[in-house]
Amino acid sequence: ILVALLLTVIALIGAGPVPATAADDDPDLRVTIGTLEPTLLAPGRDVTMTGTITNRDDHAWTAVQAYFVIPASPFTTRRQVDQAVSDGEAYTGARIIQAGTFDEVGDLAPGQTVPFRIDVPYDQLGITGAEGVYPAGVQILATDEDGTRSPVAVARATTFIPLVSSPE
Repeated sequence: ILVALLLTVIALIGAGPVPATAADDDPDLRVTIGTLEPTLLAPGRDVTMTGTITNRDDHAWTAVQAYFVIPASPFTTRRQVDQAVSDGEAYTGARIIQAGTFDEVGDLAPGQTVPFRIDVPYDQLGITGAEGVYPAGVQILATDEDGTRSPVAVARATTFIPLVSSPE
């Protein structure tokens, strides 16, 4: 089963990350994952995610931050992966909030696109280390023009990263 699950994920990753979806129709920020390294999780291998954030609103967003998210336990069935792919609002995981593990992007003017880069040491991922496929994502927090800052992500995107002890 694990081999079939990994083949499914590899096929999905080959097609690119799951399309970015905003937390709702308003605000109109879009985040896209460009790279996720390494391609296989392994103890001691730190994780780096890069991508872009685009402000499609007609007003600025300030204090924009990009956070890495990952669940403690992996997906172990094809059904879990399929559900995550079909439901862009599905649970991705816990937000990694330790200092130095998120990107302080800054302010984002209307129409502006900016890059982000998140580096997370393996030991700060908070994962069980069990074999399977971990959904890995990015959540964007930002302050709206009226000064509102919610702890709920204003944009998010998800992809997948497998962990296998001994590839066969």
